[in-house]
Amino acid sequence: GTSLKSFFLAIRNPTEQAAKEMEKYAISFYNLDGSRKRLADIATELEKVNNLTPQTRDGVLGKIFGSDGARVAIGLLERGSDGVKSLNASLRDDGAATRIAAERMKT
Repeated sequence: GTSLKSFFLAIRNPTEQAAKEMEKYAISFYNLDGSRKRLADIATELEKVNNLTPQTRDGVLGKIFGSDGARVAIGLLERGSDGVKSLNASLRDDGAATRIAAERMKT
């Protein structure tokens, strides 16, 4: 919960340092009309740092999101926009959340 909260707070109110990193890598979390992008689109934006070394990428994400929020950003990068879309679709599926929770309880 804390990591996710930190992630969204950093998007909503970026620090000066975060804004500089976002500008440097042309990362934007808002549409032209000022609305926040969907999570899958945010994952696509984050892919702009995927060509960096893992250490550099993690440093950039840490500057944008802080250490807690960077965990969420890294998870989005690993899942990718298609993975986020797939997860959203499965959660909309009737009973999917219950099935996912049951599967996770088994492991």
